[in-house]
Amino acid sequence: MANGKEGLKEFLLSKNVLIRVNLLLLSYIGWVTFGMLYSILGRWSVNLTPYLLKLPFTSRNFVLSLYSAIRGVPILYKILEAVYYIGFSGAIAFESMYLLVLKRDLKIFDRLLVTYTCMYLISGASYVLFHVYAPHVVYGLEGYPGEGFLTRKEFVFPSLHNAFAMANILILWGYRREPGALLLIILNALVPPSTLLLAHHWIYDVLSGFLVATLAFKASMQCRIQTEKYLLETKTLLKVTLIFSIMVVVTIILSFFPIVSHINL
Repeated sequence: MANGKEGLKEFLLSKNVLIRVNLLLLSYIGWVTFGMLYSILGRWSVNLTPYLLKLPFTSRNFVLSLYSAIRGVPILYKILEAVYYIGFSGAIAFESMYLLVLKRDLKIFDRLLVTYTCMYLISGASYVLFHVYAPHVVYGLEGYPGEGFLTRKEFVFPSLHNAFAMANILILWGYRREPGALLLIILNALVPPSTLLLAHHWIYDVLSGFLVATLAFKASMQCRIQTEKYLLETKTLLKVTLIFSIMVVVTIILSFFPIVSHINL
């Protein structure tokens, strides 16, 4: 057991792992930074909500019927609410720890890094060009937290939340027969119904998120992180990891601060 622990410690503190962890942290920080700058970057984003509302399954009656049904079962509502809030940052952390700590699978972790980065880029470009508002915003449902940098009201279509859920399932599918991976797959599989039933997303957001994840996952098929070109020593990488980790914690805290915005549907 001691040798196993020492081997794991040596693996996690190796240059190969530290570089990958820092790239993961940096991508997350980059996304939160994009959220902070969106009021500038998304200034000319086109509001497509009026066009979306002409499609099936977007009516007030449809949305409220789903929402009322789930609110009528308090236990299930609380479970889905927990899944929704865990299903983004939490899922990223759980997935990463599973691949690095339990499986030590750098090849699949590289696919995770590339897939996540591609999803950030595709979704970010989409939000700069156009946006829609969530069902609970459009129909004025109460009881939702204020808008934060991770939960901008414009970050709806495509749904990055659902993109990550689909991507996480695709990434772990090869390990689906193992209890830990199966548990994470189930957690991610609950994200789409939670976003839909809790009126955070339209069905079209969910489907577009699946498409983004599939495209990003396919793009990562032949990608590997080349750590040889990074000249930083292990001690320096540890310091960088600590700094990035603190930045992630700070950005997560900042993301929950409300943003005052004006919405014209």
